[in-house]
Amino acid sequence: MDDSTASASGTSIRCPCPVLMRRFNPITAAIAAFKGLGVARIALLTPYRADLMRLVQSYLCASGLDVPVAATFDEPDDNAVARISEASIYSAAVELGTHDNVDAVFISCTTLRAAGVVEKIERALNKPVTTSTHALAWHCLKLAGMTANDPRLGRLYDGRAGL
Repeated sequence: MDDSTASASGTSIRCPCPVLMRRFNPITAAIAAFKGLGVARIALLTPYRADLMRLVQSYLCASGLDVPVAATFDEPDDNAVARISEASIYSAAVELGTHDNVDAVFISCTTLRAAGVVEKIERALNKPVTTSTHALAWHCLKLAGMTANDPRLGRLYDGRAGL
């Protein structure tokens, strides 16, 4: 099975657009989100090992974003990542976001439970913040032609960010 085929209950379904599957994922959604917000300099927070964090940082830089500040919880166990507290995520994101050379914060990883603190971090920093799942949901709505307008979810969802 290749990346354009999905299987459920033994039935294979071929994706009509395999290119979309390769280009539509949490990190490409975050890139679209920051471009939609007009942001080019971001701080990166991940739960990954340092070598994986550097790969994410390199990918973001190769896509046109500047990532001068990055940090990781350095947690290789995905189950443990899911247990990283919102308070820990908040503290780390605020610490990274206070740097003068960043205009926004990206919290990378779909397992980190960070969407609930995005707006709180934004208030503390007065800078946009997004996460992998936060950006992915926004990107889905945008690509479907829908408006994401709920300021309780942060700047990305206040209706002004475009594609």
